[in-house]
Amino acid sequence: MTNFSSPVPKGARYTSAFGRRWGTLHAGDDYAPIKPGDHDPIYAAADGTVKNTGTGILAGHTGNIVIIDHGLLTGNGSSDYTLTNYGHMSKILVEPGQHVHAGQLIGYMGATGNVTGVHAHCGVRFKKKGTKSYKWASFHKWMKSKGITPGKTAPRKASETYRNLSLKNKSKGDDVLAVARALRSEGYTRQGDTRVFTAQLDVNVRDFQRRTGLVVDGVAAEITQKRLGI
Repeated sequence: MTNFSSPVPKGARYTSAFGRRWGTLHAGDDYAPIKPGDHDPIYAAADGTVKNTGTGILAGHTGNIVIIDHGLLTGNGSSDYTLTNYGHMSKILVEPGQHVHAGQLIGYMGATGNVTGVHAHCGVRFKKKGTKSYKWASFHKWMKSKGITPGKTAPRKASETYRNLSLKNKSKGDDVLAVARALRSEGYTRQGDTRVFTAQLDVNVRDFQRRTGLVVDGVAAEITQKRLGI
């Protein structure tokens, strides 16, 4: 059975609904941060695989986007092939081909693209078995059909059951990639994307720990990861 999660923190504000407005389809639902202007986290709404990330990858949508392919969702009232997308992000923490779990951090709210303020634009598309095209639907109503009200229901904590909270030299996996990307956003550009905890990544972690007043041990454990915003 597929797992589901709110894509935004409890306290986020539901600001704009799916539907036609100003003569065009607003193909998603918008959620503003708890405090206006803050870059609140965005989480995967269900288990799946990242299909694409970046700008200009989805017609009619602007800014930084993550698209997740959930395949054929099962259980909890789901029986369709499903895609979700998350737009206007300030920072993306996943990459195409990466498997994600419901409630996993995938990036942060932003104001990239054609927007008037920081928020998350969340959309969902369904394709019935035996059909070729996906059709847009209300993301907010879809989430509510799973017993989740984004902004009122806290995101799922299941990610903590698989996330490695003790990364160190020679560790491997998507969690290492998240650390490498977070450090790069902090200005550590000598290490590119990697799923292997390299010697350079060890140097970067130690320097970040030193600079931010943490214990300098080269281990990207829970406190270091939280300080990096992971």
